[in-house]
Amino acid sequence: MTTVSPRLTNEEHAYLSHLSVLEALEQITASLARERPEQVAPAIFTHIADMSLKTLSTEERQAALRQLGGLPVPATNGDAHTADAPGSNRPAQASALAGMASSVSQLHHHLTLDVGVGQQQSTSASDLFAADHFDRNASIIGFNQIDLLKASPAEKKRAAAIRRKHTKIIATLGPSSQAVDTIAELVAHGVDAFRLNASHGSSAWHADVVAKVRKVLGAPSTDPTRAVGVGIAWDTRGPEIRLGAVFSASSPTTAGPASAAGEVTRFVPVVAEQEINLSVHAPHRLSPPDRTTFFVSCPPLLSRAKLGAKIVLDHGAVELVVTAVPDASSLDDPTTLLRCRVLTSRSKIRSYCKVHLPGWQLEVNPQESSADSKPLTVASLTPYEKEDYEFALRQRLEFLFLSYTRTANDINRARAALKLLASELKVDARIAEDIKIFAKIEDQPGVGRLDEIIAVADGVVISRHDLAADFPAKKIFALQKFIAAKCNVAGKPVVVVSQMLGSMVDSPHPNSTSCIDVTTAVIDGVDAITLSDESAMGEFPVEAVDVAVELSVEGEKFINRRQAFADMVEHQRRPFQPEEAVASAAVNTASELSASCIIALTTKGNCCQSVAKYAPACPVVAICKEQATAAYVKLVRGVLPLWYPGVEKEDRETRLRKGVTYVMSEAVDLARAGDVVVMLHGDLQNQVATGYANVVRVVPL
Repeated sequence: MTTVSPRLTNEEHAYLSHLSVLEALEQITASLARERPEQVAPAIFTHIADMSLKTLSTEERQAALRQLGGLPVPATNGDAHTADAPGSNRPAQASALAGMASSVSQLHHHLTLDVGVGQQQSTSASDLFAADHFDRNASIIGFNQIDLLKASPAEKKRAAAIRRKHTKIIATLGPSSQAVDTIAELVAHGVDAFRLNASHGSSAWHADVVAKVRKVLGAPSTDPTRAVGVGIAWDTRGPEIRLGAVFSASSPTTAGPASAAGEVTRFVPVVAEQEINLSVHAPHRLSPPDRTTFFVSCPPLLSRAKLGAKIVLDHGAVELVVTAVPDASSLDDPTTLLRCRVLTSRSKIRSYCKVHLPGWQLEVNPQESSADSKPLTVASLTPYEKEDYEFALRQRLEFLFLSYTRTANDINRARAALKLLASELKVDARIAEDIKIFAKIEDQPGVGRLDEIIAVADGVVISRHDLAADFPAKKIFALQKFIAAKCNVAGKPVVVVSQMLGSMVDSPHPNSTSCIDVTTAVIDGVDAITLSDESAMGEFPVEAVDVAVELSVEGEKFINRRQAFADMVEHQRRPFQPEEAVASAAVNTASELSASCIIALTTKGNCCQSVAKYAPACPVVAICKEQATAAYVKLVRGVLPLWYPGVEKEDRETRLRKGVTYVMSEAVDLARAGDVVVMLHGDLQNQVATGYANVVRVVPL
C-alpha cells in the first residue's frame, strides 16, 4: 500500500491526530451521504481508510470521492482545522488519487454495491447466491441497524461486542427499567430477553410493562422484523414462601390496615440476639401488632415448627432460630405467634423477601401431593398457578420460568395446565404450545432429580440465591458447574440467575468479584446470564448490560473450544444418534475451515441446540419459520435467529439465500466475499422427511 505523506499544517495534525481514519472520513463525507446514501457502501469506506486519506486535505478528499464514480459532492464550508494552508505544495496528490481510483475500479468489478442490502457476489457460488435473490424480505434481528455515518466510536465498539458475544443477556424489568426509553436502550445495548418476576408487582403493572416492551420491539402482527428474537420470560411464583410487608416506626395497629402514608417500608434493620415473631394469620398481613412481628405465607409453619429449627430470610441475609413453639391447642388462635431469635449480626429484613425452611418436613408444593394418575382440571390448579399461567397466555409470553421445579411431573403438569387454560380462555392452542418452559432449580429435591427434569424441560434456570439456602454456600460454585455441564451434554439451554453483577446495583462500575463471577459462569458453559436487581432496581441498568456484554466476550476468549468439542463427543452415548453425528460433523468442519458461520435451517430449534452444544467458535445462524422458535434459539449460546416465514412453495435454497443475505448485511457483518460458510439442513430420503438435519454443505462466498 502506497503511503501518502504531503505536508500538513499544524492545525491539520492537531485535529487529525486524535481521530481514526474511519472517524475522520465519516465527518468529511457526512454531507455526501445525506445527498446520495445509496452510493456510500461500507466496502468503499474500508478501502479509503486503508489508503490513509487522513493525510489529505478537504479538497483532495472530495476530489477522491468524485473518482468513485462521478458522485456529486456538495460544497461545504472549510473547517478551521482542515483548511489547506495557502501555497501548500502537494506533490503526492496526483499519484494518491490515481492509485485510489484504480483500486476502487477493481473493487467495483468484484462487488455489487448496495448499502440497503450489503450483498456481495461470488462466481464460485453464483448459482446459489445470484444477485436478484438479495432483498429485504428477511428479518434481521438481534442487532440494531447502526448508521456508520452517525454512530459514535463508543456505539461502534458496543455493536462489535454484541456481534462477538455468544453468551446471552437476560434483563429483569422493574421500577428502574420500566420506562419505554430505558427498555429501548437495553435492547440497543445487547439484551436478548427480558424477565418479569411474578412475585413482585401486580398483574396490571406487569401487563403495562409487557405493552411497553411490545411497543419498543414492534407488535409481531404488524412489524415482525423488529419484534422477533427478544422474548419475555415470566418467572412464576411457584409454591414459594414469602414474608409480608415490612413496616416502619409508624407501624399500624390492629385497628385497621396500613395507610399509604409511609408506613410500609423496604426494610427494617435487625441485630443479633433480637427477638422477633412470625405470624401466619391473614389479618397480620397488613396489620401486624408491632414492628417485631412479620407475616409469613405458610399456613403449616406453626404446626411443623420445632425448637432450634433454622429459618432463612432473603437468601441467607438473615438467619433465625426458633426459640418457642406454640401449643397445638392454640394454633388456630389469631394471636398465636412463632417466637424466634436473630442469629445474623447487623442485617436487614426486607419486605416480601423469600423465606426458606432448610430441613423442615413441609409439603408446600401442591404439584407433589397430587397423584400422577389424577386428571388435571382447572379446579385442581392452585390460585397462583391459574393466575400465572393465564397471564402468560393472555400476554403471549415466550418463556415460563417454573419456580421450584422438583420433578419431571412439575413440567408436564405446567404444560397440561397451559393447554387446559388456553381452551377455557378460548386462546389459540398454538400459543400454549409455543411457550417454552424452563425448570427453575432452587432446592435439594430439584437437584436430586435433575436428569429427569432436563429430559422434559425446554431449558433450566440455576437459581443460586435459593440453592444457597438449601446447600452450604461453599458448594454453590460446584452446583453451578454440575448443572451447566448436565444441560450442555443434553443440549438444553441453561440460564444462571442471582447476584451476577450485584455490585452494580448502586454503582456504575462492577467490583472484581462480580467480574470474576460472570466470566466464570461463561467459561462454565451457561447459555445466558440474568441481571436481577441490577436492572430491575439498580440505578445503572444500561451500564450493567454493557458490562455483562463485555465480560461475556472476555470470558469466551478463555474457552478451549477444541477441548470442549472433544469432551462433548466423549460424553455422547454410543452409537451416535444421526442428528448428533451430523451436528458434530458440521462444527468440526467449520473449525477446520475457519468458517465465518454455520447457517442452519430449523423448525423447532433442535438442530441449532445440537450444533451449539459442541461449542463452535463461529456463530450459528438459525433460519426459523416460526417466531416462537426464533425467540427460543436466541437464548441458546452462539445462535443468532433469523425469522423468515417465506411462502409455502419456497424451496430450501431460497431460505438459505436469505441466510447469506443476513450474514453479509452491513448490520450483522458476519461474512464477506471470499469467506467460507457451513450449511446444515434436512433432505428428503425416498420422499420421506427425516425429521432432523442430515446434510452438511461447505459453500465459499
